[in-house]
Amino acid sequence: MLSESIFIASSYNEALQLGTYIQEDISLSAVNDVYSPNSPEGAINFLDLPVNRSYYSGMPYLNLIVQPAEMYRFRYESEKGSHGGLGGKGTSSKKSCPTIKLENYKHKRNVVIRVSLYTKEENPRPHVLQLKKKNSVTDDAVYEKLGKDFTAKFQSLCIVNKKKEEIVEILKNRKLKELYSLGFETRKLDKIHEREIEETAKSMQGCLNAVKLCFEAFYENDLST
Repeated sequence: MLSESIFIASSYNEALQLGTYIQEDISLSAVNDVYSPNSPEGAINFLDLPVNRSYYSGMPYLNLIVQPAEMYRFRYESEKGSHGGLGGKGTSSKKSCPTIKLENYKHKRNVVIRVSLYTKEENPRPHVLQLKKKNSVTDDAVYEKLGKDFTAKFQSLCIVNKKKEEIVEILKNRKLKELYSLGFETRKLDKIHEREIEETAKSMQGCLNAVKLCFEAFYENDLST
């Protein structure tokens, strides 16, 4: 899990966006690995980082006011039926869910919060596992609008496991989307990109049993989904 409260580094004349990686000047010492009660392969990594409130100096930041539940099992797409979403920590209520609050926000523009999966590594990377929600429109992230109380609740989140043979295809599609966003209209990757993807896929093999959740904030009109 990224930090309980995360500093928003970007200025207001651009999209209000959190850095996707953990700040280098924050200690990573307090890490707790929490495993599924049914399968040791379904682990969520919780990272509790020290928060210096005075550091923000009145600037907006995200505060995870309801932590995710300590136990959750990753599911494969083939496992039919509803298995319940990722709940909130410290409660048996089925309605409890991860909840984020945007603190020190003074503007009137609408804000959207995005949550996505990253690898449990010292330098986290976008994960190949899939974060989903009912009626979600994207495969890599889930979006919620910030409410009038400056909070966003992420109900019915589920983490979809992927087979090892699916990883290369996921990475290829991701690379093609990246190239398209840069103005390259191509449907086939060159040998350099193919080799890069193969190496990334191999390095991902040891990352399939754990995830980090990354929360980001954007001005609604600046976010292209």
